[in-house]
Amino acid sequence: MSRDIDDPVRKLARDWAGLTHQGRIVISISEVVRGRPLQHILSHETAHDVLMKGSELGWAQLALSSEGLAPAPPSEIRERCANLLELFIQASRYTQEGVATFVVSLDVPEEDLATYRGYHPQDYLDAAGALEWLRKRGVDNETKFAVAFAIGQLALAIPLLDEWRRERLFDIGATRHWLQVGSNRPDRRFPALCRFLSAQPDAVLEQIGSGGVVAAVRTCRGVAVDGQQLSFSGHVEPPLSSEFMLHLAKTIFGDLVLDFSIEAEARLELLKRWRIPALSLPGLAPTLMSVVLTPTTSVKGPFHLYPRIDELHGYPLVHVLYNNTSEPLPGVELLEGGEQWLRPREAALWFVSPDGRGRACHLRPDALREWVEHLDQDTTVSLRDGFSNFGLPTGEPRLSKRRHILLVQNQTPGQILTVLSHVGLEPGVEEVLVAVFQSDWPDVAYVLLRSPSGSPVVVVPTALITARRMIEELHGATGKVRFHFVGSAEMMRSWPTTVDIMRVLSDFEGRDWQQWILPTDLLI
Repeated sequence: MSRDIDDPVRKLARDWAGLTHQGRIVISISEVVRGRPLQHILSHETAHDVLMKGSELGWAQLALSSEGLAPAPPSEIRERCANLLELFIQASRYTQEGVATFVVSLDVPEEDLATYRGYHPQDYLDAAGALEWLRKRGVDNETKFAVAFAIGQLALAIPLLDEWRRERLFDIGATRHWLQVGSNRPDRRFPALCRFLSAQPDAVLEQIGSGGVVAAVRTCRGVAVDGQQLSFSGHVEPPLSSEFMLHLAKTIFGDLVLDFSIEAEARLELLKRWRIPALSLPGLAPTLMSVVLTPTTSVKGPFHLYPRIDELHGYPLVHVLYNNTSEPLPGVELLEGGEQWLRPREAALWFVSPDGRGRACHLRPDALREWVEHLDQDTTVSLRDGFSNFGLPTGEPRLSKRRHILLVQNQTPGQILTVLSHVGLEPGVEEVLVAVFQSDWPDVAYVLLRSPSGSPVVVVPTALITARRMIEELHGATGKVRFHFVGSAEMMRSWPTTVDIMRVLSDFEGRDWQQWILPTDLLI
């Protein structure tokens, strides 16, 4: 089976700059390379994150995302959660994008506003237009920020958990009907709140600026949509308590566990996963420790399912995703045709060459072993963290023993820190070397970690501000592992490791690179 997924020009697999996704802020390095400021994207997605974590609706979306989106395997539960998630996103999209687009613009100089607006689709700008009155008011920027966020939080503060069971919101049709009521729909509440506050004097805005959401609730208590007064009972004040998390999990998933139309085994697994919500609920890490940089371009060349092994050599760089679980995982993503699922113990491979050749494939376990056995030592192997937890075997012993890079794309810096303080990069290793490489793309950095033996080298692409926060956390770590901070030369250690790191970083940023030429412009 073969499918061509590209033409002579490299295509985009997705069209986005940043996503607040399953508790992670996922940012496209491709957009940064094209010239869009990373700080603007990060600030925009941080605004989404703040809004999400300030309401029952936002936390419900985070919980539903963990069951309704990949890597959750296809099932009745995934379909139900995905449909509910989509309804809630569509009901609050105008509010989310309006606030996020507007608040970032407050820090953009007047002469750069046209360029900033040019990065955004028209519907984002239309949504932000509901707040434009605030730009002209005679209050300072901090007050304008506070008022914009308060409006967004009140719009999103629908009484979701109170009405979940009474309104049968675990049912798709019932949820769709409930969200059609104006007072329940954030995107109907948002413009009403904007109109009301735009008519208030500056002194009222300053009260909200100093008093936050509590002051905004007092001020907006009488606001109504379609004659029905708004309830703000769905507001949540972070951080979450364990009692709230348990209430959230029981409310959102309790009726699915009792739905006998769903296969019993799937319901039992759902119950097990959410018995301790803190282990399953995404988004609990601090916002800045949840930033993941990722490329959003496709690999150039064809995709083959289970090709001949003798066709898969001669490439200087290969990315490998190994499914070390008992469930199917997403593998190669096609431009047309969506996800290709990896069966347990299968691997997805992406082959990269600086001369433009490339391809992708899935391999069965026996073929993967044969490929690794005949792999040239000059080839750079970059393993994705979708199959690997720190301190645990990679899954395929031949890959574990070989010199390799571990490119972190599925775990956040916050998750990495939680694990690293207790276990090393591989079994028995209690010492980790740490370095930071700063890209010449503004605000982009890489935290690199490795064991004293030299392999694996872990590469964590993220925002520079997040990298600095990560280093601060590692400096203060008091767990089992000792961290030593080193310069780039010591991190590189050897010529093969140097070449491996530079190939991975250059390819990640979409730079031109030659097989044996070391690009030094990435080092600090």
